[in-house]
Amino acid sequence: MKTEPSPVQPQLIFTGDSPSLPRPLPEELPPVMPFSEALLPEGLTSWVMDTWERMQCPPDYPAVAAMVALAGVVGQQIAVGPQAETDWLVIPNLWGLLVGRGC
Repeated sequence: MKTEPSPVQPQLIFTGDSPSLPRPLPEELPPVMPFSEALLPEGLTSWVMDTWERMQCPPDYPAVAAMVALAGVVGQQIAVGPQAETDWLVIPNLWGLLVGRGC
């Protein structure tokens, strides 16, 4: 006998003593500065802008994804030496997160 899969239930978020369901994003979001392609490295600009146009989404989405992917490729190959007289090195990390409605 075939059984129907159970519908996916939203995960509960516990705040204090009572659980509450996740709230949807508000209809009106606060204003943000428009994205500028000048913020991108020259080698990524044309690819990001082409992806943005083809996907019909905000250019921030492919730009953030491209920058985080590029940082992952660079990885531990680059380090910053904040002190001239020591061998202390800091390996920079880049994290990215997009919050908003999908494309």
